[in-house]
Amino acid sequence: MNEQYMELNWSFNIFVQQLTKSSPLHWHEFYEMCVITEGTGTNVLNGVSHPLERGSLFLLTPADFHEV
Repeated sequence: MNEQYMELNWSFNIFVQQLTKSSPLHWHEFYEMCVITEGTGTNVLNGVSHPLERGSLFLLTPADFHEV
């Protein structure tokens, strides 16, 4: 059997952030994964509002515009 593997050299960072005010509409040149550990809020992703609460998780791509 001939198997081929792709070696990925990915780097990533982990940030713990407490938001006390909203962030304006923006985008990133990287992927972003967000996990809500406490509190509630709203994520506006590409013009669509999504409620956030403890346990919420969302993934943003470089093509996504969002505000929290």
